[in-house]
Amino acid sequence: MLVVCCLVVASCGEGAGDGADVVDVAGVWRAEATVPGDDDAEITHFELRQTGDSLAGNLCSCEGESCEAELSCDGAGIEGGVEGSEISLEYEFTDPGEDTAYTIEMTLQLLGDGSLSGAGSSTKCGCEFDVVATRLDR
Repeated sequence: MLVVCCLVVASCGEGAGDGADVVDVAGVWRAEATVPGDDDAEITHFELRQTGDSLAGNLCSCEGESCEAELSCDGAGIEGGVEGSEISLEYEFTDPGEDTAYTIEMTLQLLGDGSLSGAGSSTKCGCEFDVVATRLDR
């Protein structure tokens, strides 16, 4: 199972002393990740907190058709940063019953429609994947 996360951003506020726009990515997100050549998308949810250009957060879990109404966001910790309209995220996770930790890394770009699109890599599958995300709480 490939586990992935990402986000959507919107410009707001002033940067850390340089007058540049800082994107606001705090909130709950739904991400779709696909490995090129594989038609099945992996859907995941996560919550981000932001302080300036630093990001922290957690993976969320849910089940069933009403999943997005019943998120529990206390999973693996996410760390990252914001530079201009580029977002970088990284986290480690282990599968239930396993001891091996896997790493996910992503670089995402803000698009004109307010969504984020980019690419990531996973040490679990040894693969790269494409990511598109939408924000759930706005």
